[in-house]
Amino acid sequence: MASNEGRHPIPILHSALLSVPPCLRGEFRIGSLCSGVTEAARYFEDLAAGDRFRTGEVEVTEAGIVAYAEVFDPQAMHTDAAAGEAGPFGKLVASGWHTLSLTMRLMVEARPFGDTPLIGMGVDEIRFARPVTAGMRLHAEAEVVEVRASTRGDRGYVRMVVRTVDEGGEVVASQVWSVVVPGRGAGRSFRV
Repeated sequence: MASNEGRHPIPILHSALLSVPPCLRGEFRIGSLCSGVTEAARYFEDLAAGDRFRTGEVEVTEAGIVAYAEVFDPQAMHTDAAAGEAGPFGKLVASGWHTLSLTMRLMVEARPFGDTPLIGMGVDEIRFARPVTAGMRLHAEAEVVEVRASTRGDRGYVRMVVRTVDEGGEVVASQVWSVVVPGRGAGRSFRV
């Protein structure tokens, strides 16, 4: 067996570390924290430009910022509070990739397509508008901007603008997702 000495193990970024609301852990659903949770499957035919989804919230923690960065973006501004204070943002900040990973988790757990999974085809126009710091509460908002039927007939393609928003309503990151969504006829037998 190879030694792991000197290597960072991939941390388990579980709900306690991420401070995910209980409704997103499957324990219960309440009010606007889980307004995007959908149970029934939604198919391509159910979607239209202008459809909007909002996820629950997650609180960003210093421990989460450091744990993520130590494995995936080990720059001092993300891993060391003192270095963060001396750095370009004046404090410890989350990696932009951490912010996008939190956004993905929120979108998956909100289940905007119900039982139909989010099957990514591409991500465009990634923008980091503001630094994310410990204590911030983030949620994601998505808007369908384009739906296009496939020539294969069993699926469609959907483009969504996905924004990560803080508790004050300020956008901290944005991106445009392209996803493939099975058509009603394909049902559970859908294969990409």
